[in-house]
Amino acid sequence: MKAWTQGEDDFMRLSHHDYSVVALAGKFDCSTQQVRRRLAKLGLTRRVWTEADEKFLRQKWLNGKAEELRAEFPHLTWASIKEKAEEMGLCRFRIRKTPTQMRAIIALHQAGFTYSQISESIKGLDRREAELYLKGLSK
Repeated sequence: MKAWTQGEDDFMRLSHHDYSVVALAGKFDCSTQQVRRRLAKLGLTRRVWTEADEKFLRQKWLNGKAEELRAEFPHLTWASIKEKAEEMGLCRFRIRKTPTQMRAIIALHQAGFTYSQISESIKGLDRREAELYLKGLSK
């Protein structure tokens, strides 16, 4: 177990966003797990989510490709991205529809159709898919 000094804590507080966990572990001659634990104990997050980040995640989570999300947040693990999405109440449900069908779902919803009515109007779409798709767009 590493005994952390006040100087190391101060360094982490000031610059933990500028270094990877691996780099911090190398600098302090300890394991990455020890660095993560110390960051948590100090109340330091590795990532501050901006409104723009959350908006992107909201827009892309439902139907975006994992590769696209990873590319937008290269410094985060897939588990961290999923954790943030869950924290935001987002549900990942892949709906494989054409852009024309997607526009039709939105238009029907805006016209006041229920999820059941939308699913009956679009071939191959069930009520749950319509609901999840539209809820993903509205968040």
